[in-house]
Amino acid sequence: MNRIWDDGDCIEINLQCGATAYAKVLKEPLLLFYDCSGKKCALHEISRMRPLFKIWVLNDVARRTNWKKIGSLSISDDDLDEPDFFKRDSISKK
Repeated sequence: MNRIWDDGDCIEINLQCGATAYAKVLKEPLLLFYDCSGKKCALHEISRMRPLFKIWVLNDVARRTNWKKIGSLSISDDDLDEPDFFKRDSISKK
């Protein structure tokens, strides 16, 4: 499957409530989301924002939504620290 984003791409997400969110592609499918208070920001402002969380995002989201690339940001060593993910089986609850 073709890649939608490249590592370091900055993604602008227009939320249904009218707010805006921003994320940076770390190593696809892992994205880092920023604390932007819901306002529109310039790329240089996003690079100074506090990171909130990292989560996997499938390419299908990019194909079916209004998420758009607005530029590219550098990736720091701290950004690349792999987060802990937990999986729970819905049947066994383990």
